[in-house]
Amino acid sequence: MQVSCVCRMLKLSQRLWLGILLIVLACTILLFSDLSHRRKTRVEAPAAARVLDKPEEGRTYKVAVVYVTPHKLFDQTIVGIRRGFADKGFVEGKNLSLTISHANGDHSILQQLVTSTAGSDADIVFALSTPGLGAVAARIKNKPVIFAEVTEPVGAGAGKSFTDHQANVTGSVAPAPLEGGFTWLMRLFPNTRRVGMIYTPSEPNVMTEVRIAKEFAQKYGFTMVLRAANNPAEVPEALNSILAEGIDAFFYEGDNAIMSAEPAIIDGCRRQNIPVLGDDESEMGRGTLLACGVSPVGNGYFGAELAARVLLGENPAKIPFTPSTLEEYSIDLAAAQRLGIVFPDELLAVTDIVHNLPIRYGRPARIAIAAPESDSAAAEAKGAFLAALSNGGLEEGRDYELCAADAANDADLAVSFSNESAKALAASAPKAPVLFALCGSPMSTGMDKLVAASRATGIYEASGTIPTGTAAERGEAAAKMAVKLLAGLPTGKLSVTAAGK
Repeated sequence: MQVSCVCRMLKLSQRLWLGILLIVLACTILLFSDLSHRRKTRVEAPAAARVLDKPEEGRTYKVAVVYVTPHKLFDQTIVGIRRGFADKGFVEGKNLSLTISHANGDHSILQQLVTSTAGSDADIVFALSTPGLGAVAARIKNKPVIFAEVTEPVGAGAGKSFTDHQANVTGSVAPAPLEGGFTWLMRLFPNTRRVGMIYTPSEPNVMTEVRIAKEFAQKYGFTMVLRAANNPAEVPEALNSILAEGIDAFFYEGDNAIMSAEPAIIDGCRRQNIPVLGDDESEMGRGTLLACGVSPVGNGYFGAELAARVLLGENPAKIPFTPSTLEEYSIDLAAAQRLGIVFPDELLAVTDIVHNLPIRYGRPARIAIAAPESDSAAAEAKGAFLAALSNGGLEEGRDYELCAADAANDADLAVSFSNESAKALAASAPKAPVLFALCGSPMSTGMDKLVAASRATGIYEASGTIPTGTAAERGEAAAKMAVKLLAGLPTGKLSVTAAGK
């Protein structure tokens, strides 16, 4: 009986080992039969996304721009976005479709707009303002998000820091407020002790601005008089409270709620002859005296450059949130006249944008331009000059009128865009300040005497050098100088510049 059991166990053990051997053999055969396939799979693994150096031919790129409230700030930012895309080869009507939508200040509509955009065929979404970014970043994860005109991207929930952020989000940060505005406020009104400010406490970017404004107050020795307003309807009461307490100046930060109540703020301060300091250029032209801030156009332009990189294949996760550094000063001559002040030369020298220029002349300024029609470079420089005057806040008909070169004696500024016209202006020695560009040295054109007398300045091509910049770029540079001169900066305060290397 025992022998029989032992025999059965031996037979069972043999069968078990035989089964194990067959299983191992089968696995070995399968392993080797799949080896070539696995090697092939490894070789043909998907490569990293290819980064292009220009837009694909025949493709239309789709960009959806989303923001909360219609305002001049965002109009200017969108101008910059369009320019930035165009300079990178993305041109509307050719290979770029730009869809622009806002929620008219209604956050419930904003949520609907963001949901709709998330399901659209847009290649990227462009979010403007901190609240706009907050809504877009929270909802849209399936496509890249680029932002501009955002002061607090971290506060909006788009990341933990400028380098550790949501993988599909990057953009151009607009720091605010900048110190320059407060510096000049105190120089123009040295007895300022109390500065009013109304803010919306629910917006993280606004709380950052409040904190920074308090830091400037401590540095310059004044007190911030603060009032919160949760919506535009609460602004008049907040303003009346501030004015009743007594302030020497008002700092206007343009958050989405305060923007809608801007006329009430400006009118209230005007009635009490209180100067208003703005956050950026978008708040100028309607009574604000001075603004120093990141250029909305420049911020939009830089944001578009980042967006172009993403459209060409870069990973937004690897692009840090990047602050825009292009700051600009804007002044309002009408506001200055009403307050009884004159902008000093030091401020005019750094001014980029001028509002209400006719206040200085009692009429639109007269600009005499000398640019031979047969000279293509002169024509290019002239065209760029006139376009760039608009960037400086000056519009033809409203702020200035053009006149012929032979009317330079009756002009407020004479501008030359060739050697021949520079020589002619030098010979006639007009009463108006002379600005020259795209010509030889002052000595070679006879302008040296006018320069020595502080009656002419400009940009010239130094002898024996290679000219730097295109004719258009020289025209743009001349326009920046013209804005300062027309605003009242003495000609001798602008140095003659050599464009060559």
